[in-house]
Amino acid sequence: MREGQIPTGTKFASNGWSVRKFSPFSEHVEAQKIAYHSERDIYVITTQEEVDFHPPEDDPRHPAADEGMIALIFPRSKRLT
Repeated sequence: MREGQIPTGTKFASNGWSVRKFSPFSEHVEAQKIAYHSERDIYVITTQEEVDFHPPEDDPRHPAADEGMIALIFPRSKRLT
């Protein structure tokens, strides 16, 4: 028999998985894609954030008003890079 303690904030899904929701980003940042690299035990997340940007009226180009980044999460150390 093995005994353990369930971390605070952990929930169990109907399929038996334990799930813990967290957000390493501010509330204005949206995760777009998530990938897991099993050999390195790392998650790669691409994000998008709406920014307050208005192009000049005489500028015919209209660049997107979004900003993105790539984040690396190391589950064992709970470190975000």
